[in-house]
Amino acid sequence: MLSYEQRKKERHYLDYDDILDVVAQHITGSEKIRNWVSSQYSHLLIDEMQDTNPLQWKLIDPLKDEVTLFCVGDDAQSIYGFRGADFQNVHSFNTRVKDSITLKLQDNYRSTQEILDASNWLLSQSDLIYGKNLIAIRGRGRKPTLNTFSNEWEEGRWIADDIFHKKNEGKKWNNHMILVRSGYAGRAIEPALLAKEIPYKFIGGTKLLESAHVRDLLSVLRIVGNQQDEIAWMRFLSLWKGVGEKTAKGCCKDQLFP
Repeated sequence: MLSYEQRKKERHYLDYDDILDVVAQHITGSEKIRNWVSSQYSHLLIDEMQDTNPLQWKLIDPLKDEVTLFCVGDDAQSIYGFRGADFQNVHSFNTRVKDSITLKLQDNYRSTQEILDASNWLLSQSDLIYGKNLIAIRGRGRKPTLNTFSNEWEEGRWIADDIFHKKNEGKKWNNHMILVRSGYAGRAIEPALLAKEIPYKFIGGTKLLESAHVRDLLSVLRIVGNQQDEIAWMRFLSLWKGVGEKTAKGCCKDQLFP
């Protein structure tokens, strides 16, 4: 079986990280390209700085002396480490970019003070020095509770039980909302709701470039640009009447890419 990197090379593919790396190398190695990019902008806004990774920093680093960087990030948030994000891109910003200025946003418009008190306490326990104190513009509210679960299925059952009990106390079903970071994160909650016969509506959608008709059209354009694109051929051939996944796969294997 061909390795991932070998298959990319043979099919002339670039994944997302490859694209970032190629662009970063050209900006770093070419003064002409660097000057052209910096001539287009006087300021560069980088949002969610804590979610950037070392490779993305390679895009920023050669431009830090050419343009003014305006970076926004939460120095106390680090939830995307599993996909390579390095929150040190925020914490080391002042040392990496000379004469930079840090503006702390300590006024919070989302949470009540009880929730922020817990956040402030956690910040005080860290080995990192944050030097900030979050203040709730909304004022005070209910004291939060902490629940610990052994896995996501147990958490889903607790959520369903809690909603069910509140319904028995007189609350309406539509008085409740469950927020999840992604549709995948809701997989353990939906069966728990079904088991309790709790009616629910899943609000979400498919991104434009992920919709079937757009991906079908892009497969044709990809083939025009790269006739070695096996994935695009598979999708394109499957659009024809009488051609299924098995036939398309066999065609690619035996005829297009022997």
